[in-house]
Amino acid sequence: MAREPGGITGVTRPGDRQPRPDTDLTGAEATPNATVLIPHADYAAAATSRGGTDNSLFAALMVGILKRCGRVSDGDVVPVSLPVSTRTDGDRRANATSGATAFVEVAPGRYEDLTDVRVACKEAYGRLAEKSSAVANSAVILQAVNDSIARRLAANASTPLCLASNLGPMPDEFVTLGTGTRATMAIRAVTVTEDVTQLRDRKGGISGWLGINGDHVMLSVSSLDPVRIPDASAMRGLLTDELAAWGLHGTGWGA
Repeated sequence: MAREPGGITGVTRPGDRQPRPDTDLTGAEATPNATVLIPHADYAAAATSRGGTDNSLFAALMVGILKRCGRVSDGDVVPVSLPVSTRTDGDRRANATSGATAFVEVAPGRYEDLTDVRVACKEAYGRLAEKSSAVANSAVILQAVNDSIARRLAANASTPLCLASNLGPMPDEFVTLGTGTRATMAIRAVTVTEDVTQLRDRKGGISGWLGINGDHVMLSVSSLDPVRIPDASAMRGLLTDELAAWGLHGTGWGA
C-alpha cells in the first residue's frame, strides 16, 4: 500500500465513530485502568516472530484494543501518539518530552506481520527529528505559561485517540530505590478529572504505558472513552482478549 509523509493513502481516518454528546454515561468510571505483567521472553518472541519490535507490537496492541471496543474499523488509519524523551545527561528539566505520531492502518494481517507497523513507527521518529528544534522551542515556551493562560489554550483541546508510551527498560535506581532489591512496578498516566462528561467531549480513546522490568513487561492501559470502555472490567476484558490474539497472557498487577 502506498505511503506518504502524512500517513497512508487509500484508507480513511477514524472520525465518525467519536462518542455522541448525548450518550448516557450513568455508571461510567473516570479513566478505568488495567495493568498486567507479561513474561518478557514471550512478548519479545511474539514481536520478533512477526518481523516486529517491542515498540511496534505495543502500537499494534493499542490499535487492536481500539478496534475491539468499536472505536475504529478495518481500513482506518489510527494516529498513534508516541512520546519521545529528549533528556540528555545533566538535563534537569521537569518535562523533557516530545512526541511523534505513527499512522497505523487497522489491517487484519497485523497479527501475522508487524512490518507495516514497524515502518510506520520508524517514519514517525524520522518526522520528529526533522522538526525537533521547533518542538523543543515550543516546549520551553509552554513551561513559562501561567495556569490561567494554559487553561484557555487547552479549552478546545482533545485527548489522544491512541497514546502508546514506551518507557523501555526501567532503570535499576528506579525499581530498587537504592535497596538492591528489584520491586514490581506499575506506571500509568493520571488524568486529572472525575468528570466523565468532559472526558467524552474530549474525544479521547486509550492511553497505554509499557516498561521492561527484569524478566517481565509491564503493560498498563487506561480508557479515555467512557462510552465504549466505561469501567475497569471492560478494560481488562479488552486487554485480555487482545493479548490472547497474539498468543500472550498477562497476570494482573498486584494479583
